[in-house]
Amino acid sequence: MVTSSLQLGADRKGDPTICTPHQEGLVVAAVDDDADYQYLADRDLASHMECVGELHFLDDGDHFVNFVVDRVRSGRIPDVVLSDVRMNRLDGIEAVQTLIREVGSVVRDKMKLVFWSTGLGGEVCARELGVLLQKEPWILGIVGKEDPAPWGDLLNVVVGSREESAASIANLRRATRKFFDTRGYGHLLSEDFVGLESVDGDAHSFVG
Repeated sequence: MVTSSLQLGADRKGDPTICTPHQEGLVVAAVDDDADYQYLADRDLASHMECVGELHFLDDGDHFVNFVVDRVRSGRIPDVVLSDVRMNRLDGIEAVQTLIREVGSVVRDKMKLVFWSTGLGGEVCARELGVLLQKEPWILGIVGKEDPAPWGDLLNVVVGSREESAASIANLRRATRKFFDTRGYGHLLSEDFVGLESVDGDAHSFVG
């Protein structure tokens, strides 16, 4: 399981583009245009830092797209991403759709992403997300910001054992069902979403 007691955070509040190098490990990115939620994402990651090699905070969807595309050309793309949905310049769903168009084969093979958001901004957005979740298994779900950032489950999908990975996928899918249901969009999420058993056979493997 992903556990650690390393503490981080308060001095980084408000800085939108921090990269913190650690020992060899995963490339992790958090995408959010709200400095307070950047701080909370940082705080909630503090107990999982032993598997993190690079930590990047990106302050909008356009920066996320540019970062990933640049990394496809010059180095490792993020292994795991926690992204907001509603952002000022380019929202998280549009950012993901752009990445699928531009570097789809790479992100499908190398990245796992979870959305972490207060809401979706309407039925059109909810419908688009429902389609993405059904068609793109590397997008693991969405968790409401009323709950802590789901780093433990997101990281365990990549570095945990097969059993831990499966349990974390199930947790994220249940959280996604809760998110859609409590916001009145339950009819837009496939009924079999929570029951799907696996993500890309080797989702538990370390992406090196």
